[in-house]
Amino acid sequence: MKLFKVIIISLAVLFFSPFSSNLYSAEMLVGLKVWYTTWSPYVKDVGRDIAHEEGWEFIDGGTGMMYGPSAALMLTDRLSFSVSYLYGELNANYNAEFNYDDKGYSYSGSVETRRHDVDFAISYTVFGSFKFFAGFKYQPLQMKNTKKGGIWILDAGGNKTNSGVCVESSEIEFDQKNYAPGFGIGYSYGVSDFLVFTLNLSALYFWGTMQVDSKSVYYDVASWSSPQLNEFEFDADVSGYGINIEPGFVLIAGEKIFVQIGFRYQRVWIDLEADVPGTDEKVTGITDYLYGVYLSALYKI
Repeated sequence: MKLFKVIIISLAVLFFSPFSSNLYSAEMLVGLKVWYTTWSPYVKDVGRDIAHEEGWEFIDGGTGMMYGPSAALMLTDRLSFSVSYLYGELNANYNAEFNYDDKGYSYSGSVETRRHDVDFAISYTVFGSFKFFAGFKYQPLQMKNTKKGGIWILDAGGNKTNSGVCVESSEIEFDQKNYAPGFGIGYSYGVSDFLVFTLNLSALYFWGTMQVDSKSVYYDVASWSSPQLNEFEFDADVSGYGINIEPGFVLIAGEKIFVQIGFRYQRVWIDLEADVPGTDEKVTGITDYLYGVYLSALYKI
């Protein structure tokens, strides 16, 4: 509820400082943004590097939609302040059949995430077509991985035996909160009186926390005994850096209406250190990226 109140009070639109002389007289812009994105979750790299038995490296690229309200306040003809919020649910599926450590694994599963991006930015147009901006991002996200399948003991020839477990259900939840200052540069070029090309490039450094909860139910396939329940949880610290590339076109549809269509690419490199009793799990350089087409509409108040 606190996050929702921030969104309502702030409205939102990231990096929407003035991009042509037509906007310099505006006191405020409000609007909406929709971003259709393809997503590659960082758990793919976690599966490859430390959680080999999970099969996460076989996750296919997921898709989803992020959307949210928008607002920008023009403080002077060069200086502006903006705040943005995007929310989305992204999904990916996978089927994995592989051998690891004298066992054969066969899984089908899915990955779902609920992602919130809250951004604050201040922008200054230094001259003509160039601007510099700096800001801060708050990003809470919840990711759930579910799967079912089987784990089989392999014989000397690599064939499945009658020993192993049947995984009736497995669910791992990641609850993550990121905090990130960032900075960037923007460029605009007037193609015509009503069309402007824009390009924003930015970088950020982030840190945060992650809580992991896991629960699985499985059977021994040799005896088909009563189901066994396995549960564990742990915390982890996360940090890293990221980039954002955002080219687009702004259509000046009228004195008060502005429409932007463009392409957005975001990528982060994550270092993760898990606080697991008796172990020192640490993995560096895992990546998470999103890219896709967005559409935004703004109205000048």
